[in-house]
Amino acid sequence: MAVIRQRTQVFNKPVGVRRINTGEAEMWEQVSQQADMVGQEMYRRAAIKAQEVGADNALAIENLNITTIDPLTGKPEAFSAPNGFGEIATAAYQDVITQRFEDSIDTELQVASAEMSMKYEFDPQGFDTAMSQRIAAMSENAQGKFKTSIKINGAKRLALEKLNIQMRTRTKHRSDAAQSILVSAASNTSAIYDAALAGDDTTARDLTTRITINSLSGEAAELLVEGSSVNLTSKAMIAAGKGTAQRLMNSTGNPAERNFLKLFLATNGEQSAGIKKVWKDKPELLLQLKGSLDFIKQDTRDAILTHASGVAAKFDAVDRDTAIQEKAIFDAKVKLAKAQVKQKSAIDDIGYADAAKSLVASATKNASKMFSNPFPKQGEYGTDTLGVNLYSSISYLTEQYLILEKESEIRMVNDPDNYKQSEHVKFINDLRKSLIQPYLFEASQDGNIDSLKAAIATGNQQDINSLTLNQQALVVGLKEFNIFNSSEDIGFVQTTLNQSKNATKEKIENQKRKASIIGLVDTIGNSLLEHFNPKNPTVLNDALALINQEIGGALTATEAIAQKQRLRNSAAIGIVVDYSNAAFSSSIKMNQLKTFVQTDGGTTTGMLKEEIEFAQTILDVGGSNKNAIIQKISGIQTSFNTAETLKEQEEKLSKNILRVTTGRGDNSNKKDRVYMDQYLDTANLSWKDYDSFSDNQKKQFNKLIKSVQPDSLVQDMKTLSKGGEVENAEAVINHFARLSSDMNGNGNKMNRMVNSLSLTETDQLSEINKIRLVNGGNITQIAAIMSKANVNSKEMNQRERIVLDELSPADFVLENVKNSDIMLAGELKGVVSYLVRMGKSTEQIKERLEQIADEKYPKVKYVVDPSMPIGDLKRSMFGLEATFVDDGEREEFISIINYELGGRGYSLFADEYRKFNANADFGFMLDSEKKPDDLKQIYLVPEKSTAGTLYYAFESIGGELKPLIYKLENGDPFQPSFDSDDTKAWRDAQGFEEKINAGTENNRLEVLKTDAAKQQKTNEINNRNRSRGNIGR
Repeated sequence: MAVIRQRTQVFNKPVGVRRINTGEAEMWEQVSQQADMVGQEMYRRAAIKAQEVGADNALAIENLNITTIDPLTGKPEAFSAPNGFGEIATAAYQDVITQRFEDSIDTELQVASAEMSMKYEFDPQGFDTAMSQRIAAMSENAQGKFKTSIKINGAKRLALEKLNIQMRTRTKHRSDAAQSILVSAASNTSAIYDAALAGDDTTARDLTTRITINSLSGEAAELLVEGSSVNLTSKAMIAAGKGTAQRLMNSTGNPAERNFLKLFLATNGEQSAGIKKVWKDKPELLLQLKGSLDFIKQDTRDAILTHASGVAAKFDAVDRDTAIQEKAIFDAKVKLAKAQVKQKSAIDDIGYADAAKSLVASATKNASKMFSNPFPKQGEYGTDTLGVNLYSSISYLTEQYLILEKESEIRMVNDPDNYKQSEHVKFINDLRKSLIQPYLFEASQDGNIDSLKAAIATGNQQDINSLTLNQQALVVGLKEFNIFNSSEDIGFVQTTLNQSKNATKEKIENQKRKASIIGLVDTIGNSLLEHFNPKNPTVLNDALALINQEIGGALTATEAIAQKQRLRNSAAIGIVVDYSNAAFSSSIKMNQLKTFVQTDGGTTTGMLKEEIEFAQTILDVGGSNKNAIIQKISGIQTSFNTAETLKEQEEKLSKNILRVTTGRGDNSNKKDRVYMDQYLDTANLSWKDYDSFSDNQKKQFNKLIKSVQPDSLVQDMKTLSKGGEVENAEAVINHFARLSSDMNGNGNKMNRMVNSLSLTETDQLSEINKIRLVNGGNITQIAAIMSKANVNSKEMNQRERIVLDELSPADFVLENVKNSDIMLAGELKGVVSYLVRMGKSTEQIKERLEQIADEKYPKVKYVVDPSMPIGDLKRSMFGLEATFVDDGEREEFISIINYELGGRGYSLFADEYRKFNANADFGFMLDSEKKPDDLKQIYLVPEKSTAGTLYYAFESIGGELKPLIYKLENGDPFQPSFDSDDTKAWRDAQGFEEKINAGTENNRLEVLKTDAAKQQKTNEINNRNRSRGNIGR
């Protein structure tokens, strides 16, 4: 600039005296021009230097001073040039500052736009609002071009990114819509199969139609590729066809029926004669058969037939395996039966002979005993007064004889080849004569032989009267009972009495001695049956020696052998009893012992040394006739088998119950559900008594049935879902409500009965429960009406369209209930359908809905539903206003929640604080380091049960509701929940105050004394309330 000023002074200098041109003027002119050029160059260099200085200084400024707007000037704080800067340096400095400002602002807008874009990834309006607020905040203090720059650049960034979000959101919504159609189709396809398998063809058809309509709409909106509707509909019809085919296959009884059914399906019903003939008496199956053709089309036939053939093949394989098993079992039974018949025939020869000998011995002993007793007086005998004397003895003898006679007849019928009729007749005749012989012999000792023979032969009363009283009793007994056959036995009687008449005294004494020995054998034998020690055989040996001494006297050699065998058998059986009582004994050991005895010790498989030694003593003691011993072993073995089977069943039951009650059961398995029933019965935890359980019992019960429900409960649920009557319907639907919407460990609801109830049954019970809760009424009646409506669905759907003016039940709610939302519509749609089915008119339904909405669905605050966007829930029957009608109790409940969660940084009032910037006392916060701005908003998600409404705490993370879960001091995860129990102290305190206020001067002191504890609780509550503050109230 100095150069410029100097040049101006030269040109403005006054003109002097004009001189003659000598050339010097030209020279000075050139000098002047040269000087100007030098000055201009210096100016240019100075300007460049000034620009460099200005720019360098501007570039050195901290970025924060560039972007921070001075509220006094409306310009960046660094916009004013440093002192001493000229015009050029200042301009350069401010140009760079301006450029840096614009660049920084653009970068900040770009970053902010990216951050907002991620936060509001699919929310264009939310992005618009947030970004606009950010731009406004950035330009708030700016003025002039700086404000304009922020607004223009911000608007450009906002418009471009909002467009991107809109396009991204549209793409996502279309993708979600497409995915929703596909997921719904897949779910409905599965439900179609279940419905068709269960015989619910109406549901199967309705769901198929729904899939077709939805997929066609998806194609029309270009959400799905062309042809998707055909593909999805085809899959639905295949599922319906498969379910129907399997249901029909389940009704077949053999491969022939299944082949007829496959032929019917393969020919589209043209070849139907075979299956119709088989099922001619089953009209319901023929009706289902006809309906199956609805699902068999050109593009579905192959898949359905393949499935039907696969099912048939499995049934055929089972039939083949069963036939093979049954034939093998039959062949084994035949083989075993033949062997048993052969063995039994051999055993029976011994068995019947032994039984007959035993009965004859008993007759001999009893005859001797009866005739040796004191005689009753004359005239005391008769069929009504004989009692336990001789008459009764003959009666008992006859009963035993008839038993053996019947068994012999059965043997003759069952084994005619080995036991002929002639053998049977001889056995019976010989037995009968052997039984009456001892009585005849004893009676002959009283004399009157001829009169006795005549009385027995004719029954003449005059002959009878001439006899002794014992002889008279014998005649009456023989005549009255079937042990004496007059046509067959009279000759034997005459001969026996004639022999007795001529018998010697010695023979008579021997007969009496024989009876005495038989009685002794009975006594000793009975004692040996209980226990016999082979190491101390004194009793047995003495008895055997006594019998040997009587051979040739009282006993013949044959009779002595028989009596000694009885003793040996008794002793051997005593050893068997001891063997069975040993610690090692079992059904297997008894079977080994039986085989050992049967083979005379030849088979010792599986036996230990000491067991063999034990068994050998049985053979040594028992003698040659082992039949009675084997029978005793078999009887003990059978007892062991029964006991072991019961024990095995009990152990199996215990193991299965333990498995089921420890969370390892299969809820789809009916046996596991029955095990749960059995356990609950033994634990006195019947689901029918749930309301009377203690808290601990309820906790135990709820834990048990989360994995497997008792089958009795499941069956009642199934019955109720079909409209049937069940006992304890209220308890049934309450358990369903708990189990179908149970909260898991992550705070999410889940259906615990997904494997025990079908989708159709679950949906039906859900509707019954909603109607019960919302509209009230008898559960059984509601179930019956809903079931009847399902049966007559076509008629009911037509009536529903008329009454609801072509609206769906949900749309009818949205249209006619004030402040309704999609959640309320979902809950009340079942009520609408129910009211239609009850015959209510349009106006009556509207009035009832308004009444229900006002009474049971008040407007909500703080309560949300996880399936809906936050703030969209407008009414709920589980709002705090519905649960806590008293304003004071409701405020107490809210205070308790804020108090317990405030220390962790959560509050029901967090959003209200930020919205209104309220100044309030946050003294309820337990952690003093936290500030009000740090509070996070929590929401309450209701869970309805028979005990009341339980509220779980949830938080919003990224716009999505998540259960609030934090760790306790021991590290366990915990989700806080609250219910009316939390306000019990408040209610107790209110009752105390009412009692005090209602009392008179005379009784107030007494009330205060008896309720001192409640007063202390009141003080505690008041102190706690004062420490909490009243944020947002």
